[in-house]
Amino acid sequence: MYPSAGAYAICAHALALRGDMTASRDMYERAAVLEPHDFAAHWGLFEVNQLLGDNDAALQHQALALAERSIVSIEARQAPARLTIVELCIAGTFQANIPLDFILDADHTTVHKVYVGEHPIPPLPPYDIVFNTIGDAPNADKALRAAETFIAGQNHPVLNAPRFVHLTSRDAVAAQFANSA
Repeated sequence: MYPSAGAYAICAHALALRGDMTASRDMYERAAVLEPHDFAAHWGLFEVNQLLGDNDAALQHQALALAERSIVSIEARQAPARLTIVELCIAGTFQANIPLDFILDADHTTVHKVYVGEHPIPPLPPYDIVFNTIGDAPNADKALRAAETFIAGQNHPVLNAPRFVHLTSRDAVAAQFANSA
């Protein structure tokens, strides 16, 4: 039997869940060698390399993954989902976006993370609400413009409008506090 990229990626994911990030990275790397365009392998390497402190490698693999597709869907653990969110994101480390995953009910919420700015937004499945999580104000102009364009072309409720993200930069917050004193 020949090894497959999918089998290595499944093993890598299981190892990551057990907390063995070094072994997980090794399995994801094997998957990426077998299938250089495998989204799961590169996305796994993006996540695991960050957890191991290698942000440069993480970002390289994120770029390779996003070149394959610019949407990452996380289905509700219990179908059907009660809520489906389109989460607008920017490519970058974990800190580039608001960590929405920690406040959602994963059992009943489906999330479609759409990475905007570098790639066109693909056709999306039905959704209930848009949540802009782009938080890297100084480096996000292109992504914030793409998010605004997307929002203008749809009719769903929006949380955290992209036009206000610039007000949260360090310089903008400092200026606001200086002016209020």
